[in-house]
Amino acid sequence: MSNKKDFYFDIKFFKALIKITPSFFPKGSWYSECMIICTLILSVVSEWVGYKIGMIPGQMYSALIDQNSMIFWQIMLTGSLMYIGKSLLLALVSFSSWCVYLIFRNNITHTLHNAYFNEMTGYKLLFISHTMIDNPDQRITQDVDKMCKDLSTTIIPAVLICPFVIGYYTYKTYTTAGGYGCAMVYGYFVIGTIVNKLLISPLTKWTNRVEKCEGNFRYKEVSIRDNIEQISLYRGQNFEKEVANQFLYKLLTTQFMLYLWRFLNTFWRNFFNYYGGLLTYAIQYIPIFVMHSYKDVDPKKLPEIISNNAFVYIYLINSFTRLTDVAVATGEMAGVLQRVYELLKECSNIDGAEYYNNTELIDDNDSCSYKFDKVHINNPKGNVLVKDLSLSIDKKINLLIKGPSGIGKTSIVRVLSGMWKITSGEIVGKYTLDEIEILPQKPYLPVGCLSLYQLLMFPLVDVEDDFESDERSNDMFVLLEKLKLTHLVEKVSNIFDELPVEFTNTLTPGEVQKLVFIRSIIKNPKIMILDESTNSVDLESECIVYNIMKEQNIQYISIGHGDSLKKYHDQCLILEEHGNYTIENL
Repeated sequence: MSNKKDFYFDIKFFKALIKITPSFFPKGSWYSECMIICTLILSVVSEWVGYKIGMIPGQMYSALIDQNSMIFWQIMLTGSLMYIGKSLLLALVSFSSWCVYLIFRNNITHTLHNAYFNEMTGYKLLFISHTMIDNPDQRITQDVDKMCKDLSTTIIPAVLICPFVIGYYTYKTYTTAGGYGCAMVYGYFVIGTIVNKLLISPLTKWTNRVEKCEGNFRYKEVSIRDNIEQISLYRGQNFEKEVANQFLYKLLTTQFMLYLWRFLNTFWRNFFNYYGGLLTYAIQYIPIFVMHSYKDVDPKKLPEIISNNAFVYIYLINSFTRLTDVAVATGEMAGVLQRVYELLKECSNIDGAEYYNNTELIDDNDSCSYKFDKVHINNPKGNVLVKDLSLSIDKKINLLIKGPSGIGKTSIVRVLSGMWKITSGEIVGKYTLDEIEILPQKPYLPVGCLSLYQLLMFPLVDVEDDFESDERSNDMFVLLEKLKLTHLVEKVSNIFDELPVEFTNTLTPGEVQKLVFIRSIIKNPKIMILDESTNSVDLESECIVYNIMKEQNIQYISIGHGDSLKKYHDQCLILEEHGNYTIENL
């Protein structure tokens, strides 16, 4: 466990809280502030009504002792109305708190999304950065949810109202029990605070560990869901069951340690809460036996006074016990908040989130599409993949890149797309990034409440209002028919209808590759780069793909292993070990 990165309820938590707070209150939006003020006002009114309700038992004692039926029923009616009002106010405070939760979650999630989706930040965080941020998806979803829920519904309402309540009931306690009574309550709170500090810090640590284990377990189950067919073909169910059970066991043992510390916290919190009721009678001892404040009071009035005093003392003690409960909730929330802040900080600290501009533009009249001059390409760890690459690709030439698996073929794609920076050398070309379409080795179709048209227009946003949509949809139908994908359109009435969320999971790898190809070709690029983008389709479909590019005069660069690709290309770059290469004409 010593190599784990743990969070504690310490100064680092408060630093993280201070730094993440502006994300809850973005500039130009006053929703958070307005709802918090609304919650405060409702809470103050609720506490005032609560005080009035607390005086009712004493008035009841008086009416019953005096045997005054009319006063009794007046108090009964007034009390009934107050309880209705109190119930309504508590519901409004709860509703207002949940509104704060929604606003907080919206604000902090947008802040995380802006940082995470900033150009290449997410890619670098997951594949290049050495910070080892675990489960960023869980931090953006579950961790943010728990953090905002605890803050808005448990912590903020109590923190807002407690200073007013404690101040008022401290004054009321002082007027009846003097400084001794206040000292007893405050001393009781100080003792509780010291014990809480000792118990809360481990709670923060184990909450963070549980959240990490939850994320790992969920990721394992999702990976099984996404690859269940392959697992079944391998007959790997028993293996996956054992590994999943290992993740489960680790999660449950970590949760057990969390619940062990929760047990200690719960014991202390319950003792602190319940013993406060007994302490109120000890405070009653001071005005009656020490100060003799009520020796001249009518005995019939004394029950009402004692009842009212008891309410004041217990409410002051309960205000402090409420802070104790908030401290426990804050202890659990502290680990989650630091996980969220760590993700936000790392995303903000990523160096060079922008795409690299590795290619210098040359004149449009130049006959070459690309020229590589002594180009070195290293991977992020510094290992040499391509060394001294000098290559000229004529605009009429279609290049095939071959080589053993893992040799670095895709590194050329990453360099041309601006994801990696060349180590040395120079690349000049006539195409901007907007004129290039890249088909990655692992094809991707976004998941969401999307139409087939939106899937094929990815990554463009708000395409359904595009004035060219009719023309593009006609082109899509033509391409879908050429690649024998019209059966996909038959599943919906038209390509603008929303697809089921699980639609992409029903597609074969070949169908996905064809759709990704249509998505690229529909944008009329000047050049297309295909990274093993036909390895899941049959030879007939592969021929159709390359014929479509030739018909539309689109230059292409392909990466692949199959000999069937050679006939569609004019030149072949073969990558070899230690960064070496050879060039062949086909």
